[in-house]
Amino acid sequence: MTPPLLAATSLEKAFRRDQALRGASLAVAPGEIVAVRGRSGSGKSTLLHCLGGILRPDAGAVWLDGTRIDGLSDARRAHLRRTRLGFVFQAGELVPDLALVDNVALPLLLGGMPARAARAEAAAWLERLGLRELGSARPDEASGGERQRAAIARALVHGPAVVLADEPTG
Repeated sequence: MTPPLLAATSLEKAFRRDQALRGASLAVAPGEIVAVRGRSGSGKSTLLHCLGGILRPDAGAVWLDGTRIDGLSDARRAHLRRTRLGFVFQAGELVPDLALVDNVALPLLLGGMPARAARAEAAAWLERLGLRELGSARPDEASGGERQRAAIARALVHGPAVVLADEPTG
């Protein structure tokens, strides 16, 4: 049996008096695609944020490729998010003042790739997703679907081990 690439056990997370997660567990094998369904407000986004190291659960554990990540320092979790994880947020979360190509290049630039190489890689991803002509456009100059595809390109550009997508077609 292949060990999980991403796993969580007995996650608990509360915001003031609202219990967002109660004993959530999950195991995802390499190459597996998993969809989490539930009504609005049921904790799906909170689960993704805990799995991606954005939020620390109040209880339980999260592992990425055999390493427990929920107890890592903020800096170590940020490094994992930058290098091993890709995120597609509900609203895309593109930087409004940056061109789409620069939004997509951002993870590469933060990882130390030279700007010219990062922009070339970002442009290639924009082309793959049918956005070649919009590379120099700012997010407010693109449609909602085009912005979301740019966010998907940004999530994939650095070759993450795991992509966490929160309503990526929203």
